[in-house]
Amino acid sequence: MRNLTGRPTRITCLGQWSIESGGRHEVVRPSRRAQLFALLLINADRIVPTRELIAEVWPEDASGDLVNDLYAHVTRLRADLQRWGGGSGLRLATCRPGYRLELGAAELDLNRFRDLAAQAAQLREHAPHASLSTARRALAIWPGTPFPGVELGPAASIAKVRLEEEHLNLMIGTFDLALDLGQDAMLIPDLEELTYRYPYCERFYDQLMVAHYRAGRPDGVMRTYHRLVQVLADDLGLTPSPALQRRYVAILRHEDSMEVGHRSVATVPA
Repeated sequence: MRNLTGRPTRITCLGQWSIESGGRHEVVRPSRRAQLFALLLINADRIVPTRELIAEVWPEDASGDLVNDLYAHVTRLRADLQRWGGGSGLRLATCRPGYRLELGAAELDLNRFRDLAAQAAQLREHAPHASLSTARRALAIWPGTPFPGVELGPAASIAKVRLEEEHLNLMIGTFDLALDLGQDAMLIPDLEELTYRYPYCERFYDQLMVAHYRAGRPDGVMRTYHRLVQVLADDLGLTPSPALQRRYVAILRHEDSMEVGHRSVATVPA
């Protein structure tokens, strides 16, 4: 199927795993072929050795002679890519000692996310408002978990955890910057939601306390801190880190370091 719409082939793996080309939209379904596709997509435009692909698709039997089985899945995946690619150059190439997924002109949302995150990092010091806008554009690309609905193989599962760490770090950095720019009260609803989504991530509690304080809501500061104390004690048998305890004391003392113009978060661990 050739793409006659003039629109690029788009591959999404963040929030929904699908391919859009030529006016058609197809969701990637669970299968061994999907496991193969995931690892190749994570390593797009790089060679993945045959032995690694076999270990990914058949982790329980990777020592067996499964080259022919792999080739059967490769053949079917190539047929899928030809159907999806729409003349974009999306293809699976044989390159010793394995295979390389070549994106060609196809667009991958993960690459776009990383490009924007890198741009935001470059802009942060000399153009913080542009950096914040760019970081938010990157976060908007990521509506949910990577490769949803598919049980990934071992290597892709590890890569997925690292991708989620990239996303988490960008979220934390974006809220840090927004606080540094004086956007306090408007951040509270999102930060409240994030403390429930990531109940053990102290950075979001820290940012939420700072936002409440600068918005003139001392009751919100105390409520946030004591909720974290209870969550850590009940679920993990822990107490907040010394850095977060110092932050709480600094807020209670109305120290100058809590005002806009000072770095909002410096030492509180994630």
